Amino acid sequence: MLTLLGTLLLLSCFARAFYSVHVLDFLQEVIVEERFCGRTDPRSKQSCILQDILVIMGSGADDKKYLPPPGIVNRNSVWLAGIGWASAVLHNAINHRPPLKAGVHRQFLLTTIGWFLGYHLTKHENYTYAKLDRDMNEYVKLHPEKFQAKEKKTFAEIVEPFHPVR
Repeated sequence: MLTLLGTLLLLSCFARAFYSVHVLDFLQEVIVEERFCGRTDPRSKQSCILQDILVIMGSGADDKKYLPPPGIVNRNSVWLAGIGWASAVLHNAINHRPPLKAGVHRQFLLTTIGWFLGYHLTKHENYTYAKLDRDMNEYVKLHPEKFQAKEKKTFAEIVEPFHPVR
């Protein structure tokens, strides 16, 4: 019980420094009402409370884990790897060295760095678009009156009748 209160105290200090009053109200509710999700084990009580606090604080770090990883070869990786390689070759050319033969280790290094950055840029892009899609679908579910299905028309109903001019 002491570790639970210590954890809640640390979290309340953290919340007071970085989050709004709503989180502090939630922490007080947890302490007063002993909201433990129906569990009796102290460790499971603590994990349940911490999980509720993280949900309230809006921790989205675990959301990225549920997305499938992007392919190793993707457009961002290829482009940034090409830019890394081209920058190494350009650096060789500016310094009057043979552009393709000199500094192959730097060419390989900058290509690898570009590939790595492109891969993680694609991961972040996929996460951002998945989050936007999730929010949009949730909004559509919450407001079905704004997104009513339109009646289906046949092609003949859409197009005007054709009268050839002779």
